[in-house]
Amino acid sequence: MSESKVMSQEEIRNNLAPYSDNPTLKVLQKAWRWWLGVWTYFTDKKPKLAKFLYTFALFYLFSNLVTIFQGVLLNIIPTWFGMELAGQAFAWPGIPYHIFGKDLQFIIFGYGIETNEAGAVIIGGGLGYFYAFMIATFLAQCINFPLQRNFTYRSKGNPWYQAMWYLIGWLGINVVIWIIIGNLAEWNRAFIGMPPAVLSWVNIIIQGGVAMLIFYFIFLVIFPDVHKVADQKEIHAEHKKKALEDAENTGNKEAIKSAKAAYTKAKKDADEMRRLSNRKHAEQVIRNIQSSSETKIIKVISLQKHLDKLNEAEQKDEATIKLIEEHLQEAIVEASKAISERDEVIKQNELIIAQNT
Repeated sequence: MSESKVMSQEEIRNNLAPYSDNPTLKVLQKAWRWWLGVWTYFTDKKPKLAKFLYTFALFYLFSNLVTIFQGVLLNIIPTWFGMELAGQAFAWPGIPYHIFGKDLQFIIFGYGIETNEAGAVIIGGGLGYFYAFMIATFLAQCINFPLQRNFTYRSKGNPWYQAMWYLIGWLGINVVIWIIIGNLAEWNRAFIGMPPAVLSWVNIIIQGGVAMLIFYFIFLVIFPDVHKVADQKEIHAEHKKKALEDAENTGNKEAIKSAKAAYTKAKKDADEMRRLSNRKHAEQVIRNIQSSSETKIIKVISLQKHLDKLNEAEQKDEATIKLIEEHLQEAIVEASKAISERDEVIKQNELIIAQNT
């Protein structure tokens, strides 16, 4: 970059949005800008790892929030079914076995009756708990699915197809979970002695952990990357194009008509997904270049503040001052270049977004 293109510090500062006058918001803004700088640097160096960490962090956050929601529901819903269902045992297949001097039963689906020290039936077990657990986990997944789909994976696939596989996954997970928690309840009554309320939260933690592990891999299948989906649809369109060419070689009008309709649809789907892929990529480029330039601007401001403090000190360290001045000049050049590149990159990618909307 030529010297004429290097900006003044004032020009550089003007490219950074001012902090809020609110002290609390100002601290949060500073922390957020610092984090953006760290994260942008990391994504530039390790893009695949950064994408994995970002996706997993959102996945983990939403999964835990949903788990807490389930726990709250599971401590409320059993009371709706009352003592009648709480006192009705449900354990299938209920295969009896004897271990450590105790008679227990093996359960795949169901939950035993909970009693107090006096032997009276209490809320928190039986058929009522089984119903409550299924309702709580189902309602939680009704929240988890759109959160993960729209925010974590930003999927644009067929929502009904994805919901179908999500439901199948949820049913499969519940088989595993009920084998664990149903038999844990048996062992708890025989050997451990946790109160029903405590056991209920243990069950939720188990359910959340198992569901999180299995759903993570399910999501990788039902929420594929938009860029990969675009590639797949283009390959599919090419296959349909080849089928149309083969049909045209036969001269069969019905076959040609059918193949042409299939190719037209496949090409339309591929073009739409590619436009979406182009928009997503352009939006990501804009976010990255904005964060990167902002980081370099902040570096200039920070170095200048540090230099001012050194110059105001009673005993000046001339060697350090000279070193900071050199770093500051380098930072000014880098920031000027980053701002110039940012404006050009944003302009180019905004055009891409407009062309693919």
